[in-house]
Amino acid sequence: MDSRSGLCLRDLPLFSKVGLEVFRPGCAVADKKVLRRGERLFAQGDPVDAVHLINQGSFKLVRVTEDGREIVLRLASQGEILGEDALFQNSSYAASAVALEDARVCSISRERLEEVIKQRPDLAWQVMANLGSRLTDLWAQLHDPRGQKHRGNGRGPMAEGEGV
Repeated sequence: MDSRSGLCLRDLPLFSKVGLEVFRPGCAVADKKVLRRGERLFAQGDPVDAVHLINQGSFKLVRVTEDGREIVLRLASQGEILGEDALFQNSSYAASAVALEDARVCSISRERLEEVIKQRPDLAWQVMANLGSRLTDLWAQLHDPRGQKHRGNGRGPMAEGEGV
């Protein structure tokens, strides 16, 4: 995994309507990463200390059970956010994020993101809108007992071994 300077939050669809001036502080403090297929962005049990924005590529979020089985919880791709737990609480990752292909990610620590949001409240509104959308998707998943595609991005929990 290596860092590159050419990646920026501004490239993500999530922030497409926010002016460039909002991203100058965010891009300056973001850790830009390039991951190869099979590399982990974070591991189950690691402390959640950053928000990760997928600029390119896709990831599977997998949880290893006590008996060693791997369960794919969901897929995440370009424009999606991982680790939003870092915004609200000190916790550990419930699953690992594994690159399904070469990927580019911008990661921002909780502390740095808080600083940027305090400077740019309009960014906070974009983050809240995205989290609200994710919450809506989660509610749809909870109300569909078959686990079928639902309103939103269609990337709900998957059955063990399905799709990957």
